[in-house]
Parts: sequence; C-alpha cells; structure tokens
Amino acid sequence: MPPVSSLDVDDIATADGTLSRLVYAEESAALRRRARECLSELEYRVLLLWLRGDKTSQIARELETEAKSVDNAKSRILKKLRAAL
Repeated sequence: MPPVSSLDVDDIATADGTLSRLVYAEESAALRRRARECLSELEYRVLLLWLRGDKTSQIARELETEAKSVDNAKSRILKKLRAAL
C-alpha cells in the first residue's frame, strides 16, 4: 500500500466506499431540503410515505385523509419536483 501522503481522493473512494457514501448522504440531504422548500406540508408528508413504499390507501389512512387527496398530492409532487430539479 502506498504511503498516506501519496494517496489521492480516488484511492480513498475505492478503498472502502466512504467517499461514495458521504457524497450520497450529502446529495440526499440536498434533495430533501429542496423538496421541503417547494412542497406543501401535506405533499412533503405524502412524499416521505410514498418513498417508504406505502400504498395510496396506507398513506391516506396514516394522514387521516382521502385516497383521492393523496393521489392529487402525488400528481402535484411530481409536477413541482420536475420543475424544481
């Protein structure tokens, strides 16, 4: 193994994936912040549950709203995120 002083970022990134995980975490946090900024409270909550894998009926039940409201929120989420990202 080369001395530490001769390692570059690529060597470190491929050694154990630490850099990749850090970049992924930072990008994920930035996407969450951007989504939070452009979505309403309901839309953001729907997004989080939707990304968790919940079905429309499950989301509606958890948020104590109608399934149609969840479907409408999903449509608005997609439209807003396409425009924002």
